[in-house]
Amino acid sequence: MPRLPQHRLLLLAAAAGLCALPLFASLPQSTHLWRLLHDTAHAPVFAALALVLLSLRAGPGFQRPAADFLRAFVVAVALGAATELLQLLIGRDASWGDLGRDAGGALAGLGLAAWIGRVRGGEGSWRLLWAAAAIAATVAIAAPVLWALAAYRERDRQWPVLADFDSRLDLFFLSGAVYARHERIAWQGGPALRVALGAGPYPGVGFDEPVPDWRAYGTLVVELDNPGNELLALTIRVHDRWHDQSYDDRWNQAFTLAPGAHRFEFPLSSIARAPRGRRLDLAAVDGVVLFANAEAAGRSFIVRRILLAGAGAPGARPAAGTGPDFAAVATLRQ
Repeated sequence: MPRLPQHRLLLLAAAAGLCALPLFASLPQSTHLWRLLHDTAHAPVFAALALVLLSLRAGPGFQRPAADFLRAFVVAVALGAATELLQLLIGRDASWGDLGRDAGGALAGLGLAAWIGRVRGGEGSWRLLWAAAAIAATVAIAAPVLWALAAYRERDRQWPVLADFDSRLDLFFLSGAVYARHERIAWQGGPALRVALGAGPYPGVGFDEPVPDWRAYGTLVVELDNPGNELLALTIRVHDRWHDQSYDDRWNQAFTLAPGAHRFEFPLSSIARAPRGRRLDLAAVDGVVLFANAEAAGRSFIVRRILLAGAGAPGARPAAGTGPDFAAVATLRQ
């Protein structure tokens, strides 16, 4: 039986290693940015895999017939699909988005190879086609990362405002869309977020990854509207980075939202004392969530702003502004 040349064995080993990366790579932190970078990493991995597959064909450099480029692309995408299916067997989720990034990465790598090398047979037109495809794929892959970086910059710029919806970038940190629909709207002369509650357990909206250090402030301020004609029962929660996902390991406050505009003030001193057996770490706050119960399906509420106020004075009222005339300003203590 003929033996494969050593360089081909090395290329096959490289291909196997690249295919294994999506299966076993893990995140150093579970943040929006790290999850996005983890997903985006599929692209360079499969760009390298496509180039390895292309190199398995004989020929100097990247001087190949156009069919070799197409063959390498198809095999790379097939291997990407196989890794997604294998993830189901090891308890992870398969993703069409990951497969798209695999294909985009393979396209970008092969497009670069076609541009710097030479495609035999219709050389000029094939090179331009592959180069255009590579540019389009690279832009599509990079755009979500650039948007995320802009969202983090906007988050830091507007602090101590957690969200005011002046920018669509505020939507990047929202969660909870499984049982609710979130829509940025113009509301009574300013931007706001409409939360339409759907059928399911605890529909609402989460505001993830605020600037984590809240120790310089005294009050969490939440400005809400109830556009309906009936009372709406809501709960607000704050959790820190060490939250174990149990109800007693965070701050929870139930309240009733009457029709109209309201501002609620929650002392951070109460929030810090809430978890059972420990203090909530105000230097490592990880999220704020507003949610209702399942009976609220079909209702909605409006979030105008969420911010911190009262620097150095727990329970202090926020400075007066030029906002709406609120029907009530309630300081709720646990």
